[in-house]
Amino acid sequence: MPKSKSTKDALAGRARSWLMDAAFPLWTEKGVDARGGFVERLSLDLEQVDDDATRVRVQARQTYAFAVAHRMGFRHGRELARMGADRLVRLALADGRLPGRLMASGGGRIGHDVELYDCAFTMMALFEVAAATGDGSALAGATEAFARIVRTLRLPDGEGFRERLPGDAGSIDGQRDDRGFDNDERVEKPPREQNPHMHLFEACLAGYRATRDIRYLDEAAAIGRFVFTNFYRRDLGLVELHRRGASVADNRIEPGHLFEWSWLLRAPAAFRNAAARDLEADLPAGLADDLLRRAEGLATDAGRVLLAHDLQGAPIDPRARTWTATEALRGAVAAWRAGRDGASDNIERFGERLFDDHLRDDGAWMDMVDIDGAPLSEDVTAASLYHIVGALDALISATAER
Repeated sequence: MPKSKSTKDALAGRARSWLMDAAFPLWTEKGVDARGGFVERLSLDLEQVDDDATRVRVQARQTYAFAVAHRMGFRHGRELARMGADRLVRLALADGRLPGRLMASGGGRIGHDVELYDCAFTMMALFEVAAATGDGSALAGATEAFARIVRTLRLPDGEGFRERLPGDAGSIDGQRDDRGFDNDERVEKPPREQNPHMHLFEACLAGYRATRDIRYLDEAAAIGRFVFTNFYRRDLGLVELHRRGASVADNRIEPGHLFEWSWLLRAPAAFRNAAARDLEADLPAGLADDLLRRAEGLATDAGRVLLAHDLQGAPIDPRARTWTATEALRGAVAAWRAGRDGASDNIERFGERLFDDHLRDDGAWMDMVDIDGAPLSEDVTAASLYHIVGALDALISATAER
């Protein structure tokens, strides 16, 4: 057996053991709020932190993580995934509204501000639960969430989706938000953001996997066209912000998002149908490889992926987080599956960096380190489990297939 395959197999075995024997049990025992839902964070010594509120995105991400845990065979996964899905449907989607940003710990939503980011994760989590468990309520909730997102947040003329909708906009059909989408040219419009669109693209892929309904791939294609028409340049790659007809002073490149897009753009190939090929044909040729190459070039010699660089490539936030490491690993796994040269070595490089810098033996993680790997975090944020589960599940699945 070639050395590289045995090394990847060992890494995949380590990943599965860490999830099944450490992470999933820890977050089952410590990560469930007795008042309902999931906790926002743990202390570094693994005690629950008593927060009054939790982000909707965290509730959705933990729901997603336990749906994957169920699919992997973790015995409490189904129960916790369905608990999370039930709360999202009953509370986050209550009263015919879009998911808000915040929920009371153990209670309902706080305020009515809406962010596309939280909406996308709610939709994705519910589709994942439906696919993993067959939960009809989760499927209905995901389908309704998608309909509300399209009806309320999608902008005309291929301009993507509103990133935010403030609570004072009233009903979910409110026409004005705090980003200037009222066509008043006297108001300077804040820059558009690619990141929430990326996660809505991801949620649409989840919708198609769960339903095989072509409209989710159609929506993903439209999102891809919007993002790569407005945020991508051959000389720079993918930037975070865009304002039509003007530069953005504090624009930046986040290599973690380049890695993330690189595997998302390869994901439709797994569907092996004409609709997926049409989606790929809508985007620039070689885009996944280009984004991956740029992201790899920004990683440090030690294999750390820093949070942000300026448009010339210089670090402007020289810290690394768990999610930047997981997305580097997932990008390498997707490239290996696609047969890209050098991807096998990068699986080992980024996988070892993830374990060495971030993943603790007890199932928790050091979420943030500096450029040299020194720990910076003061707690363990639950939000990172979604990234970790996604990357390690991709690694385990890929090695099992080869």
